[in-house]
Amino acid sequence: PVDERADIFAFGLTAYEMVTGKKPVTGDTFEEVLQKYAAFDQHLKPLRAHVPDLPPVLERVILKCLEKDISRRYPSMSLVVRDLQ
Repeated sequence: PVDERADIFAFGLTAYEMVTGKKPVTGDTFEEVLQKYAAFDQHLKPLRAHVPDLPPVLERVILKCLEKDISRRYPSMSLVVRDLQ
């Protein structure tokens, strides 16, 4: 079932791209991008690989939003906001 954690994942994707200036997953074809999203955790580069001076807490929050295992992802946006403050 889809719940708020899908929106949190979408927020994480947007935040990743805003902070790094890069898409979290790229590919030459639509099919390649879909395959990489299926194994998202294996293809995601750490944010600090793009932005070395990024505060570690910001990287942790964004990566937790992007957890493939939804049980490890933030359960609500209020907790994301709390950790960003």
